[in-house]
Amino acid sequence: GSSRDGSLSLSLFRRISGGQFLERSLRASLPGRIIGLIVDDYSGPGKYELVFITHDNATRQSTLSIAFSTQGFDFKTVKPLFSFPDSTASVHSILSGYVDDDSHKDLVLLMSAPRNAFGLVYGKGGEAFRDSLDIIRDAQPLNEDAVLLRDANADGHVDLTWIDVERNAVVTAYGRGHRKFGPPVSVCSGNGI
Repeated sequence: GSSRDGSLSLSLFRRISGGQFLERSLRASLPGRIIGLIVDDYSGPGKYELVFITHDNATRQSTLSIAFSTQGFDFKTVKPLFSFPDSTASVHSILSGYVDDDSHKDLVLLMSAPRNAFGLVYGKGGEAFRDSLDIIRDAQPLNEDAVLLRDANADGHVDLTWIDVERNAVVTAYGRGHRKFGPPVSVCSGNGI
C-alpha cells in the first residue's frame, strides 16, 4: 500500500510445484486509507472475504468493512459493517478466529495507544457480524503474531493470551462464556519476554 494516498495492491501467490509460486496481482477497489486487513473464509469453505478498517481523520471515525469476492480473489462488492469513534488511527491489525462459544468466525482488532485494547467483533454467520464492538482494555500486545485464541485453562471457554510489551509478560484474559472475559492477568513475566 501507498502511505501517501492509502491505495492498496494485493497479490496472490499460488504454489505451482514444490517451492515455486506464481504471483498474480489482484484488483481490489477499496475506499479510503486501509489501516488493517485480513482475508478469510467467513461465508464458507473456498469462498474468501476481505475484512478491512479505514480511518477518517476529519470525523475521527474508523469503519470496519467487508469486501466480497465474485470469483476467486476478485474483490468488487464492499459493504460497510459499522463505524466507531477513534481519536487516532489506532487499529493496526485484525485477527480472525473463534472468540466465543459458537461456530461463527469472529474478529479481534488490535488497538494500539492511546486505547491499548482489543476490540472484539462477533460473527453471526453468512458474512455478517454484530454491529457492536466489545473492548478488552489494558492490553498492549507486541504484534499480531503474539496473540493466541485458545482455551488455556481447559474450562471449555476460549481465552485471549498475548505478549504484553508494557508488562513484559505473557498475559491472559480468561473467557467466562457468554462473551464475557475476566481482567487481564499476567501469567509469566520477565525482561526480554
